[in-house]
Amino acid sequence: MARFIPNGEDQKYLHEKYGTPIVSERQKRTWIIKGIYPEPIKVSPGRNAFTDEQLDRYAEEKLGLVKNSAAAA
Repeated sequence: MARFIPNGEDQKYLHEKYGTPIVSERQKRTWIIKGIYPEPIKVSPGRNAFTDEQLDRYAEEKLGLVKNSAAAA
């Protein structure tokens, strides 16, 4: 069962679980617009969140790209 991770704590979750670097909210918004980062879910009118499944999938894809590019070099 997926759990919600509030917007603003998603970077901390990814950093603690996968060791990914923390990026600014501005950079994250740019990535969301470009489709690089998952789109947050509107939980209530003033609250956005991500599911742990969304973030895990994003991290695994990102880490997979890093491993693939290292193998190609």
